[in-house]
Amino acid sequence: MAFVPLTRELEAATSLLDLARRLGSVCLANERLLTSLYTGNETRKQREKMEWEVAAIDDGEWQPAPHRGFAHVLEQQDLAVTAKHLSQHNPLEHLAFVRGLMRPLTVLFEQIEERIPLDCGLPIPFATRPFNESFESATPFQPGLASRGLLHGCGCEFFRHAATGSVPVILDFRHRERLDEITWSEARRLPSVATLHPFLGEGHLDFNMVGTKIFDVRPKRWSPEEVLEWLRSVRGHQIAVLPELSLPSPDALAVSIAAAPADYPPLIVAGSAHVQRSGATGTIRSNESHVYLDGQLVNVHRKIHPLQTRTLGAHRFARGISEGITNEPKELLVLSGQHTRLAVVICADLNDAQIPMLLEAAGVNLLLVPALTYSPGAFNGAICGLASRCQAVCVVVNASLDGAAAAGSEKRGATPIVGGAHDPPFLVLASVPRPEPEEQSRSYPHPSHPARPPRGTFDPNRKLSQAWKLA
Repeated sequence: MAFVPLTRELEAATSLLDLARRLGSVCLANERLLTSLYTGNETRKQREKMEWEVAAIDDGEWQPAPHRGFAHVLEQQDLAVTAKHLSQHNPLEHLAFVRGLMRPLTVLFEQIEERIPLDCGLPIPFATRPFNESFESATPFQPGLASRGLLHGCGCEFFRHAATGSVPVILDFRHRERLDEITWSEARRLPSVATLHPFLGEGHLDFNMVGTKIFDVRPKRWSPEEVLEWLRSVRGHQIAVLPELSLPSPDALAVSIAAAPADYPPLIVAGSAHVQRSGATGTIRSNESHVYLDGQLVNVHRKIHPLQTRTLGAHRFARGISEGITNEPKELLVLSGQHTRLAVVICADLNDAQIPMLLEAAGVNLLLVPALTYSPGAFNGAICGLASRCQAVCVVVNASLDGAAAAGSEKRGATPIVGGAHDPPFLVLASVPRPEPEEQSRSYPHPSHPARPPRGTFDPNRKLSQAWKLA
C-alpha cells in the first residue's frame, strides 16, 4: 500500500491542529496494521526516539505555519534520520510523530478559546473531571476505555467521524472558564438542574399543517411572567431547563434574561420553539433551543431528527405524522472547557442512529435535553451510553402531559409506556456515571394531583432515588 510520505504531510499542514488531523487520518486508515507494528520489538527503539524528539521541539515551532508548512522541524535533532528508519515500516512514522505532538496539543487545548470543527483523525483530549466522594463507585474514565488504542497513555483519542458527514461536530472553547466554574465547583460537585414542566397535553397546544406534516406547534397559554418568576426562584441552582415547544418563539426569554442575568440560574436551556425563516435554498422550518450563559446566547441547537407521532394534545392521527422541520444541514455544538463538554439536543434527536454516537465521540459529559414526548423511545440507551463511556450526567426534561392520550400515542419505533395505559409520561429522565444498572438511570413520574405545573430539582451528586424532587 502506498502512503503519503511524512515530509509531504508536514509541508501541506496549515496549523498544528491540521497537521495532527492529517497524521491521525492516516493512522485510522491503517489502524489494524499500526496496531501490529506498534507492538513490534524491532521498531520500538526508533519509534520511542521519534516521539521523544518531536515532544522536545520548542512550542514556538508550532505557531502558524510558514509557507513550507512544518517540514523545517525535520532539521532539528535527529528527526530526519529517525524518520528514515521508521519509513521502512510505514506508516509507523506518522503514528510516532502524532504521539510526539501530544505535549504541544495539550498546551493548545488548555489555552484555546475558539471553535474547533472536528474531523476524522483529529486527536481530542478527554475532559477531566475527578468525581467527589459522593460517588462511591463510578463508570470507567475514558483513558481506561481507550487503553488499547493507538493513542493509549496520551490523554487523547482520535475523532472517528468526517466533518463532511451529515452532522458535523464543533467544540466551542470560547466560554471555557465560566463553563467549568458553573458545572464543576471547587468543592468537586456536579451542577444541580432545575426543571419546569408546563402542561402541554390535551387542549393546550396549537399547530398548523405543512402539507402532510405538522409544524408551528406552540402553547395556547404562555405566561412569560410565570416562567421568569420560576427562574428567579431557582437562581441558586446552576442550570435550568424547560421542555420542548414550551415557548411561543425560541428567543421569547432573551430580553428578560439579558437584562438581569444575576436574577436567574447562570446556565439556561430555554426549551424550544418552532420558527420559520427564509434561507438561500428556500423556506427553512426549524425547532430551535436557545442556550444562555450569564444572560448571553451561546448556542442555538436546531433539532435534527423530526418527531414521529400519532398523538399531539387532543389530536389523534390514524397513520401517524411527522414534524415538518426541513432537512437543511445542521451541526452539533459542544460547549467545552477542561472539565466539561456540554451538549443540548432536542427530544427525538436521541432516537437518531448517529447523534448518540457523535455525542460519545466528542466526549460529551453533560447532556441537557428539552423534550415533549409520550414515550422515552430509545432515550434510556442513549443516555446510559454516555454515562457508561463518557462519565456523563444527562437530564431529559419533559412537559407535563395527560395520561389518557399516552395510551394511544405509539410513536414510531418507541417502546410502550410502563406503569399502566393511562399513566402520564415521565417528567424527568436522567443518567449518572454510576456502574450499577439500578443507579445509572431513572425516570421520575408525574405527581398524582399537581396544584400547578410541576417544578423540580435534580441533584446528580445524590443517589438517583433521592436526586429529583418536586420544588
